[in-house]
Amino acid sequence: MSDALQSVGAMAGVCRELIRRNVAMPASDLPEILKVDQLSWMLDQICLHAEDWSAAKLHLWIGFVQCGMIANGILESTILSEMFGQLRAACNVDEVDHDLIDHLDQEDSFSLDIGGES
Repeated sequence: MSDALQSVGAMAGVCRELIRRNVAMPASDLPEILKVDQLSWMLDQICLHAEDWSAAKLHLWIGFVQCGMIANGILESTILSEMFGQLRAACNVDEVDHDLIDHLDQEDSFSLDIGGES
């Protein structure tokens, strides 16, 4: 498994722990797909399939979960950025995986290459 994919699996573990610490939160008005039970299930799947799934799927799922955590008030973008730095160091990832962090810089917008453009 690449270091970048290993870091996604490690991030899922950290997010899962944050959710477990906040399990006593009152039920929110959010749609079911964004509620803590669904996010926990998704994190379990990420940890279970980190070696089997494509990088794109792992990035999609962890990004969705992190957005759900922000919506639930469990996570803030500044803390999320710090978590990525700590996990990169723990997983010995030297290169920055910009697919995982480009959305965290509020001062720099990013573009999405959807193809078919000339």
